[in-house]
Amino acid sequence: MKRKIIIIVLCAALAAVGVGFAVFSSAGERSQKTQTAAESAQLQALTGGENAQSTEKSSAKESALSKTEKSTTEKRAEAPAGERGEKTAETQRQTEKTQSESVEITISVTCKNALRYESTTKEGEELELDLPQSGYIIESTRLTLESGATVFDALEAACRESGVPLGYQSKSYITRIGNLEEKACTGASGWMYRVNGENPTKGASKYILENGDAVEWYYVTSSADR
Repeated sequence: MKRKIIIIVLCAALAAVGVGFAVFSSAGERSQKTQTAAESAQLQALTGGENAQSTEKSSAKESALSKTEKSTTEKRAEAPAGERGEKTAETQRQTEKTQSESVEITISVTCKNALRYESTTKEGEELELDLPQSGYIIESTRLTLESGATVFDALEAACRESGVPLGYQSKSYITRIGNLEEKACTGASGWMYRVNGENPTKGASKYILENGDAVEWYYVTSSADR
């Protein structure tokens, strides 16, 4: 009888211990789950904050980049206008400099007096001057010369450009233009020049040309040919 009572008591004690253990385990699991949920919520909160912060930083960065790009675009838009202005000013300066360093003139070389004289004879022999029937060895030509250029410089440039032979004893004494030499008609025949219709008193190498001057070299057969 006592043995049965002892067995029953032991079984009851074991059952109580089992129940206590089950309750303790359940409470631990609930505590662990609660802690896990809290940690998860905290992690989510932290992650959300970081994401929000990252989004804010990204937005701020994009805004800054947008402002920088806008500023750069504006500067680029302004730069060409400034560059165009500078180029225009530079072009104008170069044009003014070129104009100040050059002169534009016209020049022609005529042999009309020699053509009229060609039908006469010299010492009984017929003249054969081989001259252009137009009366122009070099027709009126426009030249751009360096500032300070002389009448001789203009003649030399015109002959070079037209492929016409030029002969001279000095730059102020011309002996031949094309096929027409001095004294080809008479002993007094030769080359002279005038500027703007007037005969200067200076040699061709001394007369400084001005912008717009008209130079004419012409052949005379006597002092009457002017």
